[in-house]
This record gives sequence, structure tokens and C-alpha cells, in this order.
Amino acid sequence: MRLTINWLNEFLEPKINEKELLELLTKKGISIVNYYDYLKDFSGFKIATIIEKEKEKTILKLANEKFITTENISAVVGQKIGYHPEQKKVLKGSDLNFPYEDCLIFDEFAEGEEVFSCLDNLYLEVEITPNRADLFSVFGLAREVTFFTERNLILPKLENQLEIDEKNELEIIVEDQAKCPIYIATKIINLKVKPSPLFYQWRLFLSGLRPINNIVDGSNYTLIQFGQPTHPFDLKRIFGNKIYIRQGKRGEKLKTIDGVERELSEKVLCISDSKRVIAIAGVIGGRNTEIIENTQEVLLESAFFSCEAIRESINFLKLRTEAARRFELGIDYENLKFFANYAANLIAQWGEGKIVKERKIVSKEIKKELIALPLNYPRRILGITFKREYIINILKRLGGEIINVNEREIVYQPPSWRYDLKLPIDLVEEIARYYGYENFASPFCLRLKTIGELKPFTIFLNRLRNFLVSRGLFEIITLSFLPESTNEGIRLVNPLNERLALLRDNLIHSFLNVIAYNFSFNNKDLRIFEIGKVYRKEKYVLAIALTGNNQPINFDVKPQKVDYFDLKGIVEELFTFLNISEINYHQKAFPYFSPFTSTTIICQNKELGWLGKVKEDFLSIYKIEGEVFYCQLALEEIYHCLPKEKIYQPLPLLLPVYRDLAFLINEEIYVQDIVNFIKKSFAPFIKEITIFDSFSGKPLPEGKRNLGIRLAFQPKDSPYTKEEIEELLLKIIKAVEKNFSAELRKK
Repeated sequence: MRLTINWLNEFLEPKINEKELLELLTKKGISIVNYYDYLKDFSGFKIATIIEKEKEKTILKLANEKFITTENISAVVGQKIGYHPEQKKVLKGSDLNFPYEDCLIFDEFAEGEEVFSCLDNLYLEVEITPNRADLFSVFGLAREVTFFTERNLILPKLENQLEIDEKNELEIIVEDQAKCPIYIATKIINLKVKPSPLFYQWRLFLSGLRPINNIVDGSNYTLIQFGQPTHPFDLKRIFGNKIYIRQGKRGEKLKTIDGVERELSEKVLCISDSKRVIAIAGVIGGRNTEIIENTQEVLLESAFFSCEAIRESINFLKLRTEAARRFELGIDYENLKFFANYAANLIAQWGEGKIVKERKIVSKEIKKELIALPLNYPRRILGITFKREYIINILKRLGGEIINVNEREIVYQPPSWRYDLKLPIDLVEEIARYYGYENFASPFCLRLKTIGELKPFTIFLNRLRNFLVSRGLFEIITLSFLPESTNEGIRLVNPLNERLALLRDNLIHSFLNVIAYNFSFNNKDLRIFEIGKVYRKEKYVLAIALTGNNQPINFDVKPQKVDYFDLKGIVEELFTFLNISEINYHQKAFPYFSPFTSTTIICQNKELGWLGKVKEDFLSIYKIEGEVFYCQLALEEIYHCLPKEKIYQPLPLLLPVYRDLAFLINEEIYVQDIVNFIKKSFAPFIKEITIFDSFSGKPLPEGKRNLGIRLAFQPKDSPYTKEEIEELLLKIIKAVEKNFSAELRKK
């Protein structure tokens, strides 16, 4: 929202200076985006009158002195322009980035005045949050200032002498009053289309709008000043005497004032005459009834369109104008008639026209909601006890009406311009703002131990990141949204981007998109991870993916492709780093993985995650050629598996004893089941089990696999004898052969 300090002060008595205003708005939660003196570099320019104009020179009069300029200007004799007598320079619109590049005309000001004092110079831009629709106007900000300060709010006076008694034959037909509760049609006649006064053009320019002509500028000026959109139609270009407010029809088209032909539908609220659509209600007007040079009669539309109807039109058309923005958030419907009269007066005054006294008005009573505020509620939320009279005073200053007051609560009806006041907590916020956030006691203390400390789970996540980076993996960050083509995830009711309409419940699709993108740049050796959230049941997960070669190309080492065991090794290292033992890997089918590599990870009877080789037909969807190995771990579950305390274990005094065994097993047997079985059955004796060999095919029988296992026996108090080792090995061999139908392979 852009405005000038002088414009704001037109509604305040007494006026407010810029320093006090900036401090007040900042303290009350209204962010200042920009503030500066727009004319600070143009001091010294004064208003001079053109008294003579020749072919190559123009003679100016300023304070009984004559000045000659040779600059090429379009102004004629008798007009007033800005001139710097010392610099011998004419002030042009291009110097100020004004849309009109030639010299500016100051006919409404007195000769000799400083340009600096004629035009607003102190420019202010504030950031308004969408819930505060009432602040999207100069008047709304002035009203906010009076709420916090002992200032009076002043409304401009309207000139009744601009009205004439003449019949208004228009008929307004509203098909659905829920979408258009109020519609006011004002007829203005005998108009002359010309530029609006420079003073008002300048204000519109600083507000971000381009001055066009006196009719359109009058409408736009009312928009910025009061937040009320109005629209002027050229009455002579309207067919018939009927105006319809209705839904559009499939196949209808309208060329709007921006020159774009737009297709309409049943989702778009339209304004039409007896033959055609002439405007998109609350959004933009049509070329077929726009104001042109010979316009003499105007139908001025002032309406209250429902927020939902305008939002539906915006979403269909992908078009949001200044007017639509205000209708979408909500306008002050109770003061609509005053704003409509103000716009009509402005247009009639600037266009030397007359307002037909009879207005055509269609209106429907709008139901207002009440808020019951318990008297003890502000203390419960803010920790401060406020007297009942103090709360009542604040609510009265807000506007609206006190409906009932008793010992327990205040029943309050919010004003028509405050769409954000719906619940008791909203009123508590207004009480806090009036009281002043700066007046609340701060609990901050530098001696508090927790200030600046990270949460334990955040520290855990950082440990994981550091570990994975140290193992040569690269962290990626992906969006939480997925395209509808994935057919997985949670469908959003109102997505920000229609292409990304799903909320992910795992990271594999995000990873495959990243991998496909890297493959398109021939970057195929990837070791990537992400710590992010999934959302069917909101939680943090860790995802890891490996592709391509397991090491860079080197003259001394032949590169090998990454495989399932490279990924499983990283996962095992991770659990070792976290000091989590008793991790089990079981074969389990997952829709994304090839059958023989699809693995689930178990600890303490909890599923911590899954890993495997991604199916080729799944990769083909993303046009990925090659193998991708993927793992996803549930981090909250892993966090709860962390040991509560670290237990000291002395270093062994005796060296471990290693023995190798080779078994012939059925191919369908899961190797990890054998490893887990040996660990569980012979835990006191065995320190570590390593798979050093696994193959199938000739010369082995069909359906069989060779499994090579290295066992590390760790003696405690005394070294194992050869007989003890042989006895242990015999027990292990018999147990494996019995439980897994295995056969020990002999040399």
C-alpha cells in the first residue's frame, strides 16, 4: 500500500508528523517497506507562466521577471509550468519518472509557488497483511491512527449543488444477491473528458497507478483513498436500459480494457447489458464500454461483491487487479453509499458535469456476527488484568457496537470494515495492540541456561548430516509437493501451484526427479541424501540414493558400479556411528524395489526403514537409464532407539580368532537371517560376522548359492584352545545345517 503523508493528514485533526507516524505504525505491527522524500532533488523549481512563445524559444514570467528557455515544450501561452531560474531548466515529467514525459502543467497553482510545496513529497509504502483488508486505503490507515491516538477522523464534504433532478431510467437486475448484496448505479451527464488536475495525478502516480483521464482518475482516486472500487461505463455505449449482474456463460468472450480477449465461464461473475457482457464484476472492465475522448454520460458502478465470488473469478481468469484485490479481501459495505457519492462528486467536479439525483440501488440486508468476549479471557491470554471499562473503551474506539455487557462477558458486534474480527482471540489481539506490545514485561534473561541452545533432536539431525557428508555424500533439498502424475501423496484442497497438487508421503519421487535432472547433464555418479519431512503422518525421514560408479575415474583403479551392498554398508556404518546395535535386515516386498533386494530394517521390533534397488519400470517413468539404489529411514524411530547412556567397555587384552566357513544354501534363503541366527545363538563367543563371498551358477547345482562367512571369536579371560574353537565351530555348523537346510562345503 502506497500513499503520501499529506494525503493521510487530510483525514486527521490534529495532523501527525512523519516521525511519530512511522514509530506508531511499526509499534502496532504495520511494517514500513519504504519511506523517502520523492522531491528532495527538485528544490528550487518554481511555477512560471508562459507569456510568449516563438518558434525556437519560450518566454516565461516569474515574480515580475522574464526568463527565456529554448527547450522544446508543448505547453501554450497562459499555461503554468515548473521552472528553475538558476539552472535555466524546465521541469518535465520524465525528470520525475512521471508517465507524461513533457513539461508538467501547474494551472491550478499560483505563479511563484515552489513546486516542492504544491505536490506531495513525503512518500510512504507499508506492508499490509491479507487479514487487514481495512488498511488497503488512505482512509483506513488514518482510521487506524485515530484508534491509537487522541485524534479526530475527518470525512470530506460532498457538494450537493452538483446534482440535478432528472429521471434515471436504468434498471438493475441481480440474479444472485448472495454474490452481489449491494449495487449502486449513479448517472453523471454533460461531462468533458480531459486530464485530471496535476495534484491528483501526482498522488495516483505515487500510489502506483497510471493517470489516464479525469473520469478514470476519479474512480481510481476513490479506490486508493477509501478502498472502494468503482467503475465508470460510457452510458451511450450500453445497449438498453438494463444492467444484469449474472454468471458468465460458456463460450462468452470479453475484450477487457487491457486489450486482452478473455474467455468466460459459469465461474466468472459478469456485468452485462441487454446484448453482451460489458465487465467482469469487481475485476476489470470491457473495451466495449470504456471511457473514450467523446464520452459525455457515465454510469458509475459502486457495488459490494462477495469475497468468494471475486476469488472464483480471479482463480479462473488468473487475473488480480487492484480492485479485485480489495473485493477479494472485503470492503466496507456500510459506508458504500458515501464512497459512491464521493466518486461521483469527484468525476462531476473534474469533468464539469452533473449528477442525476436519482440513484438506482439494489441492496440486501447483510447479517452481522457477534463476538462474546469473556472478561477474564484477556488476562488468561496476556497475563494482565484489564478493567471492564478499559476493554469497553477499546472496543468502542474500534468501531462497531457494544450489544450487551454483564458480569461475565461483553457481547460485541464488529464494524463492517473489520473482516478479521471473528473470535474472542481477535479482540484480545486488538487489546494488546492498543495497550502496546512494548509495555508487556519481557521474560528474557541472559542468565537462562536454555537461551541459544539447540533442541536434542536438532542436534541429532546435525550429527547425521555431518556423518553423511564425511562419507562423501551430498545433501539435497527438495520441495514437499509432487505432481499429480505420481498418483501418490495427500491431495491438497487448494494448492498454490496446480501442477504440484500433492503433498509427499515419501521422498523417492523427489529423489528420482533430482537424479533424472542430473542424468540429463551427464552427471551419473551420485551419492546424495536428504533429511526432510513426509506428511501422511508428519515425521522426519532420511533418504539416501546411490547411482553410477562407486569412485571417480582413476588411472590406477578400475571403477566399479555401486550396488546394494554399498548402500547397505553406509546404513550399517550409520547405525554403528549412532551406537545402535541389534539391527536386523529382513526381506520384505516394497512396490518400488526389485524382489531380491527389497529389505526392511528392524530394531527393537520397530521398522526403522527400507532399502533396495529401484525397479527398472519405475525408473523408466523418469527416463532414468541405469541402476538406482535407494534407502529411507524414519528418524523419530531411530532417535528413540539411541542408547540412553554410554557404557564403558575395556579394550580386549586378547586377540580375536578368525575362522572361515562356506555353506551351500538355497537361493531363496535370506543371508541376513543366517547371520542373525548365529549372532543370537552364539552371542557370548562371537564378536563379529562378515560375509566375504556369495555367488550362484555353475559349477553349483541349480537353485543353490555359495555363502562364505568369516567368524571372529573374542576370548575374554584366557585364550581359546584349538579344541574349544573346533567344538564351537561344530555347533555352529550343525545349527546352520539343521535350521536352513544348508550344507558345509569342504575343500
